Amino acid sequence: MTMNNETARIELSSKEKDTETVTSTSSSTGVGATGKTWTSQDTGVILEVTPQISKDGYVTMNIKPSFTELELSRFTDAYDVHKRGTETTVMVKDGETIVIGGLIKSKHTGAVEKVPFFGDIPILGAAFRYKTKDNTDRELIIFITPNIVKDISYALGNISEREQEKPKAVREKEVNTVLDLFGG
Repeated sequence: MTMNNETARIELSSKEKDTETVTSTSSSTGVGATGKTWTSQDTGVILEVTPQISKDGYVTMNIKPSFTELELSRFTDAYDVHKRGTETTVMVKDGETIVIGGLIKSKHTGAVEKVPFFGDIPILGAAFRYKTKDNTDRELIIFITPNIVKDISYALGNISEREQEKPKAVREKEVNTVLDLFGG
């Protein structure tokens, strides 16, 4: 939930460890040393939405989804940081749903498996080796349905209506459970 013209941010992320190669050279001897240090990188999904409510019940939203992940580099023993994101502005009527897609990642990998020595024999080696291919496509799809809350008593009123829909026995059990917690 957010206010008119205020940005809401949802972050589903974790910190991943990454290595960084550090090279230092001594000014007196000119000898260099190379080492590795550990750094951390935030990975995951971040969604920022800034709504703007019009008088006629429409909501204009500035939407910024982004996705960050680490992938082992093909050229070094470190990780590459991959960031994908977009920014868009949409206008919808209160209660209508929009769908945002297009943050797609395609991953194509292949490997050659073989029996040691026999797989290296010309012509006959083909009988002792095989190739594998793996193609993976991932797409982040976001569904957003804005609901305009006129005032806080309206939102609280809906909660009260839901509570009233519960059977009387369930409400009494919840009250008794709370009283038991406080020694009542």
